[in-house]
Amino acid sequence: MRTSLFNKYASLSADFRKDLDAVWSLPKDQRDALIDPVIELLRTQTEGESKQVLERAVASVGGDEATLLKSLSVLRYLARQWNPARDTPEGFLEDVKKLSLVPSEKESEAGGFLLTFLSALQSDNVRRMREMFANSTAPNYAGALPVVDFRPVFDVPFGTGLRDKIEDYRPNLVSWVPVVLVEIHTDQNNEKILFQCQETELRRLIETLQASLMELEVASKELGPNLRLTEDTGE
Repeated sequence: MRTSLFNKYASLSADFRKDLDAVWSLPKDQRDALIDPVIELLRTQTEGESKQVLERAVASVGGDEATLLKSLSVLRYLARQWNPARDTPEGFLEDVKKLSLVPSEKESEAGGFLLTFLSALQSDNVRRMREMFANSTAPNYAGALPVVDFRPVFDVPFGTGLRDKIEDYRPNLVSWVPVVLVEIHTDQNNEKILFQCQETELRRLIETLQASLMELEVASKELGPNLRLTEDTGE
C-alpha cells in the first residue's frame, strides 16, 4: 500500500467499508458539499465546536441525516489519517482501487470526488505539518479543571503535644485558608497532572503564562506571514 491509512488496513474497524459505502450512496451534489465541513472539522478544538459544524453541515446539505452524519464521520476519519508528509492523492486512489473500496459503477465519479477531497486536504498540509512538528516532543495540553477549596486551620492540631490523648482532644477552628486545585489534562493516555496553590502563586503562574503568550506572539510575527505558527484571525 502507498498510503499511511491503508498500510494498516487490517486494523480498521469492520464497519469501515460499510461506512464508506454511505458516502457513495449520496447524490453527487450532497457528497461534494461535505468537503468543506470536513476540513472545518479538522480545525475544531472541542467536541462542542465539532457538534456545531456537524449540525450546520446537515442543515445546509439536506437529505437523510443518518447517512450524512455517517459520511461526515468516515471522511473525517480519512482526513485525520492523512499524513501530509508522506501521502499523495495518486497513492491514495491506487490503494482504494486495489482494495475495491469503490463500487465499479461509481469508480469514475468516486475518483473525481476523492481527487477534489484530497486536494482540499493538501491545501491544509502546511497547517497540519506545523501541528505535527509542534506536537512531536511532549504531551499536548488538552484542558484544565480548576477548583477553589477551603482548608480549615485549627489552633492546636492533634499530635503536637507531648501527651495528647484522643479522648481529651477538642478541635478549635480558628481560620480558613483558600487554595485552588488545578487539574491539567494532556492527550497522552488521559494523563492528568494535579497541583494546588494559593492566590499569590496562582497570580505568578498566570503572569508567567501571559509573558509566554507575549513572547510567542512576537516570535510568530518575526516568522513572517508565510510561516505563521497560528492562523491570522483578523483580530
